[in-house]
Amino acid sequence: MCICLSDFLMGATVLHIETGNRALATNFFARQGMQQTIPNTATTTIQFDVEDFDTGGYFDNITYVYQPLVAGVYQFVLQLAATPPSTTAGRIRAGIAKGTPGSGVTKGISPYILLTNTQIPPVPPVVVNIEMNGTTDKVYAFVQSNAYSGTAMLVNNTPEATYFTGSRLR
Repeated sequence: MCICLSDFLMGATVLHIETGNRALATNFFARQGMQQTIPNTATTTIQFDVEDFDTGGYFDNITYVYQPLVAGVYQFVLQLAATPPSTTAGRIRAGIAKGTPGSGVTKGISPYILLTNTQIPPVPPVVVNIEMNGTTDKVYAFVQSNAYSGTAMLVNNTPEATYFTGSRLR
């Protein structure tokens, strides 16, 4: 059985994900319940404070990190939409890092996208496979902003626009 992210976003209800060993079925879908202001020229952890599902209970919606206690290879997907400063343009990109927020190692990052007050293209999704040790490894999503005027950008908080999800592949 395949549960696709597009099915979830289109309103499908995920009742059950079956594997040979239920303890190994670990996946999550987190999103923002509020808009987040991103400072200029800063690397900022994205605050995914709402979990739509988290089968292993390993996503922390206070520290915004995913720390599974089952070792394996996980696939993570990050999608970001942002609103630029009201009167100027700015650049933004998103990434996924392994480690502690603020000092993690980047595993995947999108190119910078130019945002203007009349053109707001989506940031390309970041998709990365990461080996997790099942004890201390954790991952988080971040955003980097470079607003030309020195003002902040806002990350949009709609689930189809900005989300962070992950699944254990093997």
